[in-house]
Amino acid sequence: MKFVAELGLAIDVLHWRPPQGWSVAQIVHHLILAEKMMMPIWTIVPSLSRWPRLVNAMGRANAVLWRALGMKTIEPIDERIVPSNASAGRFRTPVFLDPRPRLFDYNQLLERRRSTRAQTRRAVELLDDATLMRASWILPHSGSYSLMELVRFIGIHEMHHVPQIRRIRELCGTAPR
Repeated sequence: MKFVAELGLAIDVLHWRPPQGWSVAQIVHHLILAEKMMMPIWTIVPSLSRWPRLVNAMGRANAVLWRALGMKTIEPIDERIVPSNASAGRFRTPVFLDPRPRLFDYNQLLERRRSTRAQTRRAVELLDDATLMRASWILPHSGSYSLMELVRFIGIHEMHHVPQIRRIRELCGTAPR
């Protein structure tokens, strides 16, 4: 809920875009796109769990594809991404997660996020705890995570973008709206 609270504080500057950056609306759209891109993980990875080497090879190939499509580490972090270092590092997103400028209204963004989160929750709830802890997938920027860790990563990804939203709000203190 911390992310939603932060978003609520930025409602007046939702579409203000800093030079060389995203607007708050684009950040939220990016997070929604990223979470939707994870949807197949919740079904494909468990269904292939009998072949861990195949899943590992698919994960490595996926990471290579993401990098080929623009994913790049700009400011590296020296460890796995966890809640305590959620705001560390900077990354360039692959083209398919780069949000285009669109005039979403605040309530539309919240509803899209809520709907996407509900889909994720339904997919994850179909998996048993053993599968969530045993099955894993490779994130292109930080390595292999269990599916349970990936569930947590969704929130970590949101927290990664909170400082970006705060910077926009600070800049808008003097920037034209």
